[in-house]
Amino acid sequence: MQPQLWNQLENLMAQNKAPRGNLGEWSELYTLGYLLVHGGAFAADENQEAMPDMFHKVLQVYLAGRAGEPETNYIINSRDIARIVTGKQIGRAHV
Repeated sequence: MQPQLWNQLENLMAQNKAPRGNLGEWSELYTLGYLLVHGGAFAADENQEAMPDMFHKVLQVYLAGRAGEPETNYIINSRDIARIVTGKQIGRAHV
């Protein structure tokens, strides 16, 4: 499942403009990939150490672009991740 997901993310990145040096843009993409692959993330304490008994499950990721750009929605469940753009499913990656 992971290679399929990363291929989809690479395709998304290829559609956008070349990076302008803002590392925040890449960290957001990394976070999206992490949440999709792992289905969520662990909470952290005041020292930024993961708390293994507190996992925050992500059920859906919604991305809205600028006005007029398509909206992307990733719906995550135990068996697969569906990618929906402007209300139409365009991909599904199996876990």
